Amino acid sequence: EVMGCRSVAGTNIVLQSVFHRDSSRMPADGAKVLPCLYTTDQIKRLTREEAQMGYPVKLHGVVTAVPDTSFFLRDSTGGIYARWNPQTIDYDLRAGDSLDVEGVTFAEFSPGVLVKRVSFLSRGNLPEPVRPSWDRLMNGSLDSEYVEIQGVVIGVQSSLLTLFTTGGRSEERRVGKECR
Repeated sequence: EVMGCRSVAGTNIVLQSVFHRDSSRMPADGAKVLPCLYTTDQIKRLTREEAQMGYPVKLHGVVTAVPDTSFFLRDSTGGIYARWNPQTIDYDLRAGDSLDVEGVTFAEFSPGVLVKRVSFLSRGNLPEPVRPSWDRLMNGSLDSEYVEIQGVVIGVQSSLLTLFTTGGRSEERRVGKECR
């Protein structure tokens, strides 16, 4: 599609101040075409409203955790939460698995990925964890990141763990379905 001002130069018709776009990439209904996102950093930079628009996503990364019908994926730029339907994958997804993931963005607490297709590449090792201060861990900036903290367990009740850290704080955190 081309739009501009038409003029005549001799026997030629000339377009001036031209704007153009590739109409082969435009949906028939004229809806906006969203660019594909290839890194978790690109996804995390979306506003909540943008993430809810369903940007197409293609990621390559390592699974860092698999709680129920979701998993966390780490690529070279950071971690991201991904929700999936376990019936669409015919193998047991585990932490350390290397994957190619296709899906679309969505937003709950922060931008994430609704997985449409997963390609298993290999079983492997977890990436090197981030080792943040307690304050950095609690401020939310490390959402979906794979982290390691040090402390002394001072209490365990059902699904709550009380940990005393070097910062001198004792906090209770949910650590899964059940603490042992």
